[in-house]
Amino acid sequence: MIQKPRPPAGDQGPDEDGKSGQPLSKQSMQSPQVRPPTLRQVFQARAEARAMLVKFDEMNLHLAVDELRDFAIDSGLIEELGGEDGVQAIMATAFARVRP
Repeated sequence: MIQKPRPPAGDQGPDEDGKSGQPLSKQSMQSPQVRPPTLRQVFQARAEARAMLVKFDEMNLHLAVDELRDFAIDSGLIEELGGEDGVQAIMATAFARVRP
């Protein structure tokens, strides 16, 4: 097996042809900034997860919906979406995806 030679200490970042004259900075070596998910995205993920649990009989449908609604109330999502219709639409979409 042929191994690629290791770059020397203080390696410089590659440019388009794979070579560069500029050393890597601390900032360029850090991972890109990731935004935290929005409340809506968190709720959508929770709804999709519970829909899968219901599909595979790991959770009762009524319990799943009740827990999701409680989360929406406690987190302020209902107000953020301008009412319960938005919350219900997210739940309906999530559960519709797992129904036959």
